[in-house]
Amino acid sequence: MLAYFETSVVLSIVFEEQSKDSAIAQWKKYPDKITSNITEVECYNNLYKAKRISSNPEKESWLIEKKAELAALLGEVKYKVLDSEVIDLVKSNEHLAENRTLDAIHVGTAYFLAVNIKEAITMVSFDKEINKSWQKLGFAAENSI
Repeated sequence: MLAYFETSVVLSIVFEEQSKDSAIAQWKKYPDKITSNITEVECYNNLYKAKRISSNPEKESWLIEKKAELAALLGEVKYKVLDSEVIDLVKSNEHLAENRTLDAIHVGTAYFLAVNIKEAITMVSFDKEINKSWQKLGFAAENSI
């Protein structure tokens, strides 16, 4: 089964958050992973932000290590590019406007895939609003935490 991995799950692994074990379990559970290309931007942006606000004197080496870890994780994922087809779907679906903008893009991308590839797809996210929105569309969500 195909799983759409939203940014929060990837960041949980990279930042070694309390939910890391659950995130890794979900990561291993789904060999076929997909996400929007905005996930890559979100992840790197969060790494740079964490480095900027860190008081760790080793933050340069930390960043190098985390970028390598992130690159390895993202290397296992297929990407759906945010394109006019996804944008048109988001524009035409008032329900997606209940989300924050990036969340609407994630849910809209996964919805586009579910409708167009005719394959079951599960949303894997730690974001309760994304999962709620996904379930309102009639699909399964892994509430990993």
